[in-house]
Amino acid sequence: MAQPHKTELKTISASGQISLGKDYAGKHVQLEKLEDRRWIITPVQVIPEHLKRKS
Repeated sequence: MAQPHKTELKTISASGQISLGKDYAGKHVQLEKLEDRRWIITPVQVIPEHLKRKS
């Protein structure tokens, strides 16, 4: 079951970066830019091509 979501206000730096905090340091995320100018940031696990099973 999904956790209740938490809202935070972040400021984008002059270089165009935003910090998600130390909990996400070194992690991979998927960014989705929606037509209404919202962004969805989803943590993901990346599996290197050479480690994928061959069918």
